[in-house]
Amino acid sequence: MNWIDNVKKNIFPLSIEKYSLHIALEEWYFDHMEDNIEADSTCQLCDHFPIRYKFLITNHITKKQLYVGSECILRFEDENYSLKDENGNFVDNDTLNNAKNIALKTMLLDYLRTVDSLDPRDILEIIERDKKLSPKMIPMFYRPYKYADDSMKKIMRKYLKVNLRTNVNQQQLHDYIDNNAWQAEFIREFMTTQQIEKYF
Repeated sequence: MNWIDNVKKNIFPLSIEKYSLHIALEEWYFDHMEDNIEADSTCQLCDHFPIRYKFLITNHITKKQLYVGSECILRFEDENYSLKDENGNFVDNDTLNNAKNIALKTMLLDYLRTVDSLDPRDILEIIERDKKLSPKMIPMFYRPYKYADDSMKKIMRKYLKVNLRTNVNQQQLHDYIDNNAWQAEFIREFMTTQQIEKYF
C-alpha cells in the first residue's frame, strides 16, 4: 500500500468526505506538536513507526484527531495536497519548526516551575520572550540542570543563552572565571562557540 492509500485509509473514516482526499483535507487543520521523548509512537496517518515528534491534526467538523509524524505532515505538499493550520495558513517547514520551538519551550518552562530553588516569575518571563540571560543568572539553573535527564539538558542548552553584549555582563563572566571556576564552567555550557573563543 502506497503513502496516499494509507492516508486515505486512516483519514476517510474520521472525515465527512469519503472519496476525495483534497476535499477531506479541507476539514482538517494542524493544531500543535508534542515531543514524545521515548519515540515509541506510530504515525496515525501513514502507520510509520517509530516517531518522536507528534504533530496533532484535528477535523474541525467531526472533532476527530490524529497524531502525524514530521516527515508525513510535510509530505502533503510534495504530493500536491495541502494542509492548513487553525488560522488558514498552509503548513510548511517554518510552521512545524515554530510548533516544535513552542512545544520544547513549554516543556522547559513546565520543568523549571517544579524547581523550588528558582523564583520563576522574572526568569521564566525572560525565557518566554526568547531573551538571553546575564552570566549571574545562569548558576541559578545548576540544580535543575544537574537533576534533569539528558533530553531536558539538551532543551536547556537550546533555550538558556548568555547575554555578553554589555560591559557589565562581560565583567560578571570574568569575575566567575577568576573567582568561581566551577560556576564559570557551568556558564560555559550555555555559551556559543564564538562566545567561548572570545571570552574564555
